[in-house]
Amino acid sequence: MSMHVTYRFAETNQDSPIDLHWYHGAPRGVIQKIGVDEKGANTIFVGDEGVLVCGFDKRKLYPEEKFADFTAPEPFIPDSPGFYNEWISACKGGEAATCHFDYSGPMAETVLLGNVAYRAGGFDWDAESLQTVGNTVAQTLIQTAYRKGWEID
Repeated sequence: MSMHVTYRFAETNQDSPIDLHWYHGAPRGVIQKIGVDEKGANTIFVGDEGVLVCGFDKRKLYPEEKFADFTAPEPFIPDSPGFYNEWISACKGGEAATCHFDYSGPMAETVLLGNVAYRAGGFDWDAESLQTVGNTVAQTLIQTAYRKGWEID
């Protein structure tokens, strides 16, 4: 199974809306076009001048010839000791995990909305009211209607 979701983020601090394409399964057309080894290529940024392919432990610019002289900046974010270790450390009073809820909550919301769109069709999302706009079927997938006595307050 494969799925492609397009998210459009309205203009906020940039000059125009930003489109984000999320694929469940490899975006074969993009990967084949630039000749990337699929293993570990879990994030691909496509720009006007080239492509940045990222994984947990690698980053590479394409076309390789164009960026052969590119020098990466000095790292300024420390490597993670792992999600579980960060979480345990944060629970014990250490620094907040890099994927803390202020970051991971909205990210999870975005991905889950893609699953709703896959099942119910496209819609606009009102994040303030947690409501779909233009698709009542999608709204039924946002929050479950519980039987009397089993509601969650």
